[in-house]
Amino acid sequence: DLVCLCPDADYSVSRHQNAMSTAPKPPSPSDVQEFYDCLKRHANGHASAKTARQLRVYMALGRNYDRTLRALANAARAQGFLICSGNSGYWLPSSSAEIDETIGRMISQGQDMIRSAKRIKKLRDQHFGSDKPLPAIQMSLL
Repeated sequence: DLVCLCPDADYSVSRHQNAMSTAPKPPSPSDVQEFYDCLKRHANGHASAKTARQLRVYMALGRNYDRTLRALANAARAQGFLICSGNSGYWLPSSSAEIDETIGRMISQGQDMIRSAKRIKKLRDQHFGSDKPLPAIQMSLL
């Protein structure tokens, strides 16, 4: 069970991640609610953001807890919950500036991923256009 180990937590919901799995199953609505409630109790505003490790303890998450938390945050946002995240962790915003910070970070990450995808596509086209084996690609190319 997903359980918030806070003194005021009074319920548990089914775990949505098999301990042996490499990828979490989609979070259930009750798991998303538990995540939101945990942030509501512990992470109101950027100054009180909780790291993935802290949330792992609060919610008794097992392996791949970072993936589980990303899935929970994405599912919560899809369900209409306003969840911010950044280098300092996850939190519920206390101002529009905190929301703008999260939006800016996500846009920047998306742009970085698109640039990386374009580089990989170019390298694929260069290397797989002939019958020679794929050489080791140097990090300096990226």
